[in-house]
Amino acid sequence: MIKENVLKFIGLAKKAGKLREGERACLDSILKMKAKLVLLATDASEGTRTKFIRACYDNEIPTVSYGTKEEIGRYVGKNQTTVIAVTDGSFAGRINEMINPAHEAGLTGNRGGAVNDKNQDI
Repeated sequence: MIKENVLKFIGLAKKAGKLREGERACLDSILKMKAKLVLLATDASEGTRTKFIRACYDNEIPTVSYGTKEEIGRYVGKNQTTVIAVTDGSFAGRINEMINPAHEAGLTGNRGGAVNDKNQDI
């Protein structure tokens, strides 16, 4: 249930124009420091994961592994999407809180590329 709500909120960020999807667009957002949160599909290739985790770590952008390519793609209007970058701080903060409830209480911090794998239904 929570997973569905997170994915719907990602879709809302897309409709609001606060989301970049795809490797090239997300890497550009990371390097230009526009990304506030990067989500990687749990079934992303190891090479893609490494590339984005390193780029986010270097630019101190939080990274979360969440949902499959198909699940993320469904909510951003694509067949499959491996990576998305949230470019609005408010949307990024809310998505991170929804994925990591302890974050809201200040108990976790995944700045700089720490990856939280969240692919289970809660």
